Amino acid sequence: MTEIKSSTRTTRERFMASVRDEMAAFEKREHELQKQARKERAAELRLPVYIES
Repeated sequence: MTEIKSSTRTTRERFMASVRDEMAAFEKREHELQKQARKERAAELRLPVYIES
């Protein structure tokens, strides 16, 4: 019985790590898209764009 709980916990931990990695990648892509949209909007309005590093 202990083995089942242990393997379930390990499976859950792997799943949660995978979800965290996927969410981090999604947030990074979303940030890049927002940055690009901001640049495009600034270009339309002819505003200077300040890029944060």
